[in-house]
Amino acid sequence: MPCHQETDVDTVAALGRVFGNNQANFVNAAYRQDAQGTEARPSCSLHCMPLESTLRLPMSRSEWGRPTAPRALHDNLFAELLLSPAHTKSLSATMSMTVEDCAVVREGFPRPFPTTPSKVLEQFRLHGKVVVVTGAADGIGLAVADAMAEAGANVALWYNSNDAALQRSHELARDYNVKTVAYKVDVSDAAQVEGTVSKVVHDFRKIDVFIANAGMAISKPILEQTLDEYRKQMSVNVDGVVFCAKYAGEVFRKQGFGNLIVTSSMSGHIVNVPVDQPVYNATKACVTHFAKSLAREWREFARVNIVSPGFFDTKMGASPLALNEAYRMSAMGRQGHVKEIKGLYLYLASDASTYMTGSDVLIDGGYVLP
Repeated sequence: MPCHQETDVDTVAALGRVFGNNQANFVNAAYRQDAQGTEARPSCSLHCMPLESTLRLPMSRSEWGRPTAPRALHDNLFAELLLSPAHTKSLSATMSMTVEDCAVVREGFPRPFPTTPSKVLEQFRLHGKVVVVTGAADGIGLAVADAMAEAGANVALWYNSNDAALQRSHELARDYNVKTVAYKVDVSDAAQVEGTVSKVVHDFRKIDVFIANAGMAISKPILEQTLDEYRKQMSVNVDGVVFCAKYAGEVFRKQGFGNLIVTSSMSGHIVNVPVDQPVYNATKACVTHFAKSLAREWREFARVNIVSPGFFDTKMGASPLALNEAYRMSAMGRQGHVKEIKGLYLYLASDASTYMTGSDVLIDGGYVLP
């Protein structure tokens, strides 16, 4: 509602400082000339200003640091903002819906429940599903690929430099009687990711679940790290996840279904000690929030969740410099074994978790509790 009060440029600027110049809904200042057309003045209109912000409006014009403006102007502005019934009504409508508003039936809601099995063990079966796992040659990635195959899924194992994935793929197919293919791909190369996604769809006809697990760490303080080392971590941990999400997401949208699981880290929640690794920590915080954002963006056709592991006994686990602190910080007094994380990924990949999206699951032995 307009405040019907002309004010000077300094006052509008001060309001900007008080409420934040980037809050587009707090002040619209329309400049106009006076009756003689000789002086440009702003006409201040305030729309949907949060009440709590209104109450923080300084009571003294001098508190704004510019005592030249008339005190009466400030007092009138404050009083009208705070006391205007029309403005109060506007605030109420903006801050929350009324009971009547909430009672309006939205077309298409509620949506139907999924036609998934009621028996819980059946929900965990992945027979006929196609699962892609990046970073699948060893560590958590290999354990996850094994879990998917054991549950009956056909698995595409992505690897970069560790050719052991080829033998692992053969062993999974033999042990679980499923189809497996190993693909050599650098996830930091968008063209390779796009091309390999297309190959998987050609070979398997679809992708049900994509697990963006590949990652790397250079655990150094920023002042001791080269820019090339910084870029390498960003290219794998951030770009790699973004590229995989983009091209797998295009498949999901075309299919009308899909499931993305991003491997992040507890390091996206905390600052690790005693070894400083700010770049790695930042990459994991980035992909965690990226995946949460995708959960909303893809809400019509796919689910997206995050796994944030703590220290596991792998090449990416606690370094010798951090190992004893890892034992001390963990409520369980040890690192995790990869067999202890398989069930979580299976849960997220399966029909047991059909009501779960946008979640970040910490599995760290209680490390982040202190």
